[in-house]
Amino acid sequence: MKSTLFLNVFVSVTLLLHSQSIRMNKSRATIIAIFLLLSSILSAQTDFYQQNALRYENKIYDENIHTIQVVSSIDPYALPVIPLYSHQNLTCSFDDLEGGLKTYYYTLIHCDARWNPSELQPNEYLKGFDNEEIRDYTYSFNTIVPYTHYSFTFPNETIRPSVSGNFLLVVYLDSPKTPVFTRRVMVSEEAGLIKDAKATRALAPEEMQNSQEVSFNLLGSRINSTNPDQQITVSIMQNQRWDNLHMNVKPRVMAGDVWPYEFLPDNVFEACNEFRAIDLKSFKYYSERVASIESNQNGYEIWLRTDKPKLFGNYISDTDLNGRMIIKTEDGRDDNTEGEYANVHFSLAINQPLVGGNLYLIGEMTGFSIQPQYKMTYNYSTMQYETTQTLKQGYYNYLYVWVADGDKKGSCYRVEGNYYDARNEYNIFIYYKLIGGRYDRLLDLYTLPSP
Repeated sequence: MKSTLFLNVFVSVTLLLHSQSIRMNKSRATIIAIFLLLSSILSAQTDFYQQNALRYENKIYDENIHTIQVVSSIDPYALPVIPLYSHQNLTCSFDDLEGGLKTYYYTLIHCDARWNPSELQPNEYLKGFDNEEIRDYTYSFNTIVPYTHYSFTFPNETIRPSVSGNFLLVVYLDSPKTPVFTRRVMVSEEAGLIKDAKATRALAPEEMQNSQEVSFNLLGSRINSTNPDQQITVSIMQNQRWDNLHMNVKPRVMAGDVWPYEFLPDNVFEACNEFRAIDLKSFKYYSERVASIESNQNGYEIWLRTDKPKLFGNYISDTDLNGRMIIKTEDGRDDNTEGEYANVHFSLAINQPLVGGNLYLIGEMTGFSIQPQYKMTYNYSTMQYETTQTLKQGYYNYLYVWVADGDKKGSCYRVEGNYYDARNEYNIFIYYKLIGGRYDRLLDLYTLPSP
């Protein structure tokens, strides 16, 4: 696209400056040429946000791709992270609802602590090749909606990370620059630098009722750092959500052997509420949250019971999966290839539309991130927010989060409410960069499970 852009600009400039048929002086032609150049650049920037340009985040670029999972060989519910030089691996699977057989590839791109591409070249962070074809595929069996199920496991003999840090997993057909989906994964050195980690009720009086604080000690003496403020980056995550990741968290004191991370604003998260849940393991009966099921030659339509806001009233403890999903069918034997798909209709009763932002669904089904296809639309005739999502048979957790205009972070305060005693899981990331170094190492990743 860039080459075409500048070729067009070059031709325009040449014609304007040198054509004898144009009745204007050279200065006027130059001004017009500059205007065309700026317009073309602006158009290219607009195309970036409109087209499927590569983003360094969890994102689906092809509407036919569904049910993406990246699962650890040790814990299927854990973050997609593996220890450096270990025998553990990650298995990625997804469905292509267009069906047929396609030649998909995958690669890994090394990123810094803030999830921007690092300065490393593929041969500096990968052993073997820098991409691999996805050869494991199976066609769906006895389903109304046909699809092809793909899966692959890495690291393997063909492609293996040789350094720690953040990696963007890119699955594509023709080029990594035009992916079909991307997922964030990590490789940790498991240095054991975190101790005394806990999540408690926030201490500030104005936050005590609706927030939680994550505190821990970092064993700074174990890190060979001459400028820790510049070399060490700490991030904290709640319930694997990428939209409200707290990055560049600083300690209260950065001196001595132990550095305390406590009593600071960056350690505080809104507590939110327990996740909502829907049981879609079978389309032959109505589970608790299902109001109606219809089927025809094109597939299934499922209407869920209308949800209501939870921000009023007392906190109610309820067991959840902290946003995760379980792909499971009770109507067949193979969850991967016999699970049916359905158009699932979500609705949230609110008397009038909320202003100043938008509502979104979030959970593992959205990649634990804010995705435009999961935005809710207000229906004035029914007085509720609505969205329809194509989901595979299984069990799903989700939240309704509010994203203010101009913001990228979802908040629970408009619908779900914030309750300090909500049970949340937290992850703490410790990154380290050598003075003059070209990448961030992930020294440690600590999981603080929900109580």
